[in-house]
Amino acid sequence: MSTPAQANGSGLDLGALDAITDAVESGAGLPAVIRAAARALDASLVLLDRGGTVLAAAARSPADERSLLAGGAGVDTLDLRAADEPVGALRMRARSDPGAALLRLVTTLVASEVERVRAPERASEEALTTFLRAIVARDLPARADVLARAGELGIDLDDGASFVVARAHSHVPTEDGWRQRVLAVADRGARAVVGRAVAGAKGLPGARIFCQRLEAELVAVSDKYMSADEIPPALRGKPAQIWLENGERRAAPR
Repeated sequence: MSTPAQANGSGLDLGALDAITDAVESGAGLPAVIRAAARALDASLVLLDRGGTVLAAAARSPADERSLLAGGAGVDTLDLRAADEPVGALRMRARSDPGAALLRLVTTLVASEVERVRAPERASEEALTTFLRAIVARDLPARADVLARAGELGIDLDDGASFVVARAHSHVPTEDGWRQRVLAVADRGARAVVGRAVAGAKGLPGARIFCQRLEAELVAVSDKYMSADEIPPALRGKPAQIWLENGERRAAPR
């Protein structure tokens, strides 16, 4: 329930947080939380998940929202973290200075709500990705095992299914979350053709690259990149292999 605005010893207007806490407590959802946060901060806001997908927006106009997404003039990007783990970002164009204390409280509340709302969905995505990877790796050789695991995820495979594998590789170093964006595009495309389609994505940390002449500008295994400047001089232009060991890049002669 909302209470009259009141300031603490530091001059922070605690009443500005009332609408946000009301939205969180009532389970009104992320759009309501972001609208309340925008009023508290006197700002236009766009909330993104850690993959860059828009979750909610509170802008003055569609043009204002597009400018926020494009990172236009006067737009700040605030990283959102919960338990020291990234959960998304808040794009903000403030119309007045909200103050560091209020800004920190609001972003903490928003990050906690994003984590609370999205955690079950991410767990489901991880379970689905693990299932699809198990099929590709033939860890489920028996039909009964495949059907049982699919049933646990709410997928009916009794009438059979098609399996499409697509490889996506970034040719330049890019920000975190590119795999999630590729997955979102693949998922929408598959569902447009077959409504019951599902999609999952995962890197291949166990992959090993072999080449006859190591002259690449960029080499990557899973999400670990090695630029041309980082290739050991003794390996340049020669047969080589590249792999990950304990999460670290390794390169050696073939």
